[in-house]
Amino acid sequence: MMKRGQYANRFLKISSLVIAGILFLCACSPESVSTEGQPGETDPEYSDTAREMWIAVSEQGAVRQSVSELSDKNTSIILESTMGFNAGAVCDDKPLLELMNIFSEVNASPIYSDTGFDYFSDGEEAYQDMLASIRNAVDYIFLEYFLIDDGSVWDEFEEALAEKVREGVEVRILIDGIAIQSYLPKDFIGKLESEGIAIHITSPITRGQDYLSLMRDHRKMLVIDGKIVYTGGINIADEYANRIVKAGHWKDNAIRLEGECVKSFVLMFLQMWELFGEETEYDRYLACCEKNDDNGTYCMPYFDSALDDVLVGREVYRSILENSEEEVRITTPYFTPDDELLELIKATALRGVHVTMVLPGIPDRAILLVAARTYYSELSEAGVDIYEYTPGFLHQKVFVCDGCRCSVGSVNLDNRSLDGQYECGIYMYSEELADELNRDIDNIIAVSRHITGEIIEGLELAEPDD
Repeated sequence: MMKRGQYANRFLKISSLVIAGILFLCACSPESVSTEGQPGETDPEYSDTAREMWIAVSEQGAVRQSVSELSDKNTSIILESTMGFNAGAVCDDKPLLELMNIFSEVNASPIYSDTGFDYFSDGEEAYQDMLASIRNAVDYIFLEYFLIDDGSVWDEFEEALAEKVREGVEVRILIDGIAIQSYLPKDFIGKLESEGIAIHITSPITRGQDYLSLMRDHRKMLVIDGKIVYTGGINIADEYANRIVKAGHWKDNAIRLEGECVKSFVLMFLQMWELFGEETEYDRYLACCEKNDDNGTYCMPYFDSALDDVLVGREVYRSILENSEEEVRITTPYFTPDDELLELIKATALRGVHVTMVLPGIPDRAILLVAARTYYSELSEAGVDIYEYTPGFLHQKVFVCDGCRCSVGSVNLDNRSLDGQYECGIYMYSEELADELNRDIDNIIAVSRHITGEIIEGLELAEPDD
C-alpha cells in the first residue's frame, strides 16, 4: 500500500512545459500572486489551474509537517466518535474485506449489507429528488460541498432549507473556502445565519492558514435525518443541471443511498464540523440511523482526508483494477495519475481485461485535457479503449468492473484528489448498480469520439478545440 508523498506524479513531468506560462499569466494580474509567491492566495479571482500547478511543484513534506497537530486531532476525533458505532455485515468478498482492513484506522467505515439506492445520471433529476427529500426532512439536514454557486439551483435549495429551519429542522452547511472566496457574494454567510442555518468554512483561504489552502474539501454529500444520503459528482450550481453552459453539455451523476451506511456519512460530516467549526455531539445524530433488511449487496462508504497517511480513494481504484477479470470501465474529468497507477491501468489491459476510459471532449480547463492527452498513446498501445465525450464536459467519477464492483464519488484521477484533499465515495458490490452504471456509460460512449492511434497523433500536443 502506498502512502502520501511516496510517489512522483506525472504532472511533475509536464509541469516544466507549462508552469512558466501559467505563472506569467498570473503575474499579469498583480493581485493574483501573493507576496509569499503562491498563486491566488488572497485574490478571489485566482486561477484554479495555477493553484493546481503550484501544488504539483510545491514541497508537500513541509505542508504535511505544518498540519501534524490537526492530523492528531483528526485521529482523536475518529477514535472518540466511534462509541456506539456498531455496524457492519459479514462479508466473504476478499477484496472488499482487504479495503475495510486498510481503512479501519482512518475511516470507521464498515461494510453494510442493507443499502438501498437510486442512481441519477442527470444533475437536474438529482436536484429535484434532493429537494423533495429536503422538504420531507423532520430532524436535521447536513450539506458538505466543494462548490455552491449563486444561481437558480442554489435559490431553490436555500428557499427549501430556510423553510425547514422555520419548521424546527436543524440545518448545517460545510463549504470549501474556494467557493466562499471565488463564487459567492460577500453576504452569503451572514444571510444564511440570519435564516437560522449554521455554516462553517472548510479549508479556509487565509494568510493565517495558508497550508490549509492546499487541501480542498472536495466532498459532495447531502445527509437527511440520518436516513438518506446523496453523494457523487455534482456540486450545487447551475451548470450541473445545464441551466447555464460553461463547457458544452455538463454530464454528471449522483446516487441516493438509504440504510445503515448513512451512519458513516453522518460520522464523517460531524468530524469535519468539529475539525473546522466547533465541538459537536455525535450520539444523537448517529442514533437516528436505521438498519434495513439485508438485500444481498455490499456497500462500503469511503472518505479521504488531507490529514492522514492512507490514500483512500487511490486504494479503492487500485483494488478494483487488481481484482478485475474481464472488464473495467472508467469515467473521469481529469487524468494525471502517478506512474504506479498508470502502470497498473496499462498492466490490467495487457493481461486481457477490457479497460475503457471516457474523458471530456470539452474541458473546463483546457490545459488539464492537454495533460490527460499526453497519456493517450501509451494507454492505447497497452490496449485501453479511450473516448472523449463529444457534447461537452464529463464530470462524473465512476469505476465499474466485471458487472458487480462499483465506485461512485468525488475522487478524480488526478494528483489533487488522489493525494491531498478531502474526498468521499462509495464502493459497492452490486450487480444492480453495475447494470445502471454500464447503461449510463453506454449512453455516454454512444455520443463520444473513439480516440484511435491516428487521432492521437494529432491530439497529443494540441490544445482542444473551442
